[in-house]
Amino acid sequence: MATETTTRSWGQKIGDSIKGVLIGIILFIASFVVLWMNEGSIDISEVIANSAVDISAETVDTVNERALVSVTGTLSSTEKLGDPTFLNPGDYLKLSRSVEMWAWVEKSESKTEKKVGGGEETVTRYYYVTEWTSMPANSSSFHDKNPEYTNPPMKYQSETFYVNEAKVGVYPVDIRTMSLPGGSNVTLESSSLVYGSGTGAKLDGGYIFIPATPTYYYGPSSSLGSPKVGDTRVKYTALPNNINVTAFGMLESGKLVSYTATKKLKRDAKIYHARMGTKEEAIATLSGEHKMKGWILRIVGFMLMWFGLGLLFGPITAVLDVLPFLGNISKTLISIVTFFMALVLTITTVIVAMIAHSVVALIVTVVIVLVILTLIVMLILKRKDKKAAAAA
Repeated sequence: MATETTTRSWGQKIGDSIKGVLIGIILFIASFVVLWMNEGSIDISEVIANSAVDISAETVDTVNERALVSVTGTLSSTEKLGDPTFLNPGDYLKLSRSVEMWAWVEKSESKTEKKVGGGEETVTRYYYVTEWTSMPANSSSFHDKNPEYTNPPMKYQSETFYVNEAKVGVYPVDIRTMSLPGGSNVTLESSSLVYGSGTGAKLDGGYIFIPATPTYYYGPSSSLGSPKVGDTRVKYTALPNNINVTAFGMLESGKLVSYTATKKLKRDAKIYHARMGTKEEAIATLSGEHKMKGWILRIVGFMLMWFGLGLLFGPITAVLDVLPFLGNISKTLISIVTFFMALVLTITTVIVAMIAHSVVALIVTVVIVLVILTLIVMLILKRKDKKAAAAA
């Protein structure tokens, strides 16, 4: 365990808050970019529903060359797929290896105390625990240099494998670039493992377990239940072979390739997707994904705007920290005010972006504005005429 104490003077806090204003401006501008681009994205489910031509998965279509097509059939390959290091080939189209190592992880707890006069003191306590992690830290970055907290290099990395060739019905597809359905966890069995590789891998608790120091014939060995630093565990998710999907793309020389969807006022989008089920089910899945992505990016845009506004007002809090209770009050008030400012600006930006990226909505809005302006002008002229008549 290590403890670190840092102090900042009132002047340093004000200087840091001024630097924060620059970051706040960047975040504030970035929020508008994120929100605007998000609303300008094409909903490919709508494009598919309105434009995709249904073709048979059993015979090659020669009529709809270079058209956006929809084909429902079996996504399959004649190949077997495995992980040469650990897993024997099986009936998979895509296989993802997830690797974690039992390693030291640095954690910290900080307590900041503000001082009268604007300064502050922060005491940070660093402590160390072991846990499974896919990204073990380099021990040289730890604050406590005790040799006990040393992580060895990670021997194996996460990796994804694909079959070389696959088809939907009779149509070849590029499975590496196609957007595919999600996979499921692979149930591992003893017969699944590649033996004789020299890794010391064994099946343990549903994982492939690789001890840091294998002991093949004698001596105590670690296990998943009582691991040692440097031990590795591996699991897999896979997209199985021979699944029923509906695929969308462009028909080109008897193959399905990526199709570029274009729409006025919106950014181009690539359509090269396969989803489980019928065409209607696949479209519903893509529609749900689009809506989910849209809401996530709206929240991201809002958070960028809120944090950015908070940083813009940071110098006020820094100045008032000369009396800690005033700084605390201002920080709370600024947080509340900027929350509602960001919320209003986000909603306004989303509405404006939605209108600007829709031809119909844009035309309707322009017409409404012109009608309102015309009515205002007519009322003004009518009042002038009444005043002129009264004066006469």
